[in-house]
Amino acid sequence: MNIIQIIIYITIIISSGYGLIYDAVNYRKESKNSMWIFYTNISNLIILIYSILSVSSILKIITNPIFEYSIMMIILITMLIYHFLLNNNMKEKEESSILFKIKNRCVHYITPILVLVNWILWKDKSNITYLSCVYWIIVPFIYLILILIRSNYINENSEKKKYPYHFLNKDIIGNKKFYINIFSILFTFVAISEIIYMLIKIL
Repeated sequence: MNIIQIIIYITIIISSGYGLIYDAVNYRKESKNSMWIFYTNISNLIILIYSILSVSSILKIITNPIFEYSIMMIILITMLIYHFLLNNNMKEKEESSILFKIKNRCVHYITPILVLVNWILWKDKSNITYLSCVYWIIVPFIYLILILIRSNYINENSEKKKYPYHFLNKDIIGNKKFYINIFSILFTFVAISEIIYMLIKIL
């Protein structure tokens, strides 16, 4: 591991760590919701642990191209969903707090971009196939199932947020729109995954 890669890993640790600490402190103070209902925090925790283990060289025993690719895709979709589906809804809140704005940039842009750069420049891509998307998509799929199960146990009068994201809120958008959203997102990210695979083979 070269010095630039170490610097990237340390920056990722600081970026993800700051975002998670910010939410841990603020959700405890201000909200009845758990910070772990948000995919952003789950994906950043995965990246934080991965980066710490990578810097300490512990991860060498389990590292393989598909694992590295899956890690990259898990956090990449955090950035893409935030940028294209959530960013407009967050503007008002961002304007109210500089620290919140920094946190959002860290977990939604800085961390994903650095993970992507690290993967492009230094990770082995030799064993990645067109079916590799099956592995990384397990994490968001499990997340979706757990969120839907959780929503069934929260009544309308509860102070807890039933759905973490507006595009998952079946009570407002309806079942038809919900399934359109889910399949559209799934199709888009499988397509992105396949495009990345084709670029790997070309390059």
